[in-house]
Amino acid sequence: MDTPGLRAIAGHMGADGHRYAVEAARSCDRLWLEPCYSHAPAGRIAQVVAGVDPERLLFGTDSTLIDPASAFGAVAAAGLSPGVAELIAWRNAVQLFGLDITA
Repeated sequence: MDTPGLRAIAGHMGADGHRYAVEAARSCDRLWLEPCYSHAPAGRIAQVVAGVDPERLLFGTDSTLIDPASAFGAVAAAGLSPGVAELIAWRNAVQLFGLDITA
């Protein structure tokens, strides 16, 4: 069934199945990926950014379960351009949730 306006976030980017999350995001314009994960395999964030429109990625930390520094570190280690890092850090969430923030 088609649900107009429905948007979904794949929390943890599918965990170990992040490659499938990339495929899903490529095939659905209403799916965003959020990368927090209790394991931080090297290159995971960079691989996803290379495979998905960076405007479809959101930053998350899972801070009630793990130290948020690990999520920040995984994104920082991806070597993203400042513009892409800013999209992921907050601009995409502002757009997705229709927040009234000027910056």
